[in-house]
Amino acid sequence: MQTVERDVYRKLRDIARERGVTVQELLRAVILPDWMANYNSKQHKSRTARAERRLVTAS
Repeated sequence: MQTVERDVYRKLRDIARERGVTVQELLRAVILPDWMANYNSKQHKSRTARAERRLVTAS
């Protein structure tokens, strides 16, 4: 369950209407996959940076 401000919901609703889908479909098919890809990319960069720091300090 997610709660968003009224203005955010209206924006999502308008985007969904333009695409001919529901807000729920927009969230599931577009927004969440994009967020997950961005989140995973940041996590990968963070893990890589930590691993590199460990290598430098171990030398």
